[in-house]
Amino acid sequence: MDTKTNIYNIEKFNNKDPISNKIDVDVVIEYISTIFEKTPINLANIGCGNAYFNTLLCKHLNIKKMVLVDPNSTNKKVIKMTAEKYLLEMKDNTYDLILFKYMFHYIKSDINMFIAEMRKKLTKNGKIIICATSKTTKFPWTDDIQKSSDELFENGVYNTLDFLYSNNKISKTIKAKIPKKKWIDFVESKTWGHMYNLTKIQIENFKTYVHNNYNSTVEFNYIISFYNIGRL
Repeated sequence: MDTKTNIYNIEKFNNKDPISNKIDVDVVIEYISTIFEKTPINLANIGCGNAYFNTLLCKHLNIKKMVLVDPNSTNKKVIKMTAEKYLLEMKDNTYDLILFKYMFHYIKSDINMFIAEMRKKLTKNGKIIICATSKTTKFPWTDDIQKSSDELFENGVYNTLDFLYSNNKISKTIKAKIPKKKWIDFVESKTWGHMYNLTKIQIENFKTYVHNNYNSTVEFNYIISFYNIGRL
């Protein structure tokens, strides 16, 4: 199900997420580019959303073939499957890069077994790269929203990754500065999974908190963790 892709024809979607498609872009691209440089690669981007990030990534990597996978994407170029289901479709010894960007907490399978199977899909020098927001990041929002964010990391997935692959992990800190209005729009649009069930009262309390504590911009340290896992 791999598809050849013209890197300049991937659709660019409007996106209210100021984090995973804006603040982190340079850091994530630099990290991946350092590993692969200009080596031609086959890429599988799993959990890619509407593939906005790929429009940027493709300008920095030499991509021969690319497959985009996300069960909820509205981009026609994206295969509508979960990671677990698409794993069954993947051929062994095929991919130079399998990318999971801010989605690994959606994996419901046994993490150790899932990664073991996914590693079989890599070429000899291939890499699985998992990008995750560090649980040490404290966002500029109210305590109840922070709690719902923390609960995302308490589902065992990232604890398991840390236990199994601590030697494969590095973290990078970004000094994030976001216009206050964009930050409020981001939370109001309930872009991230833990925001889906926020009530109107919670959002209003959040807006009050932001207005009372920040002027034109909100600032915080955003910490990204990268897990770099090779073939067995």
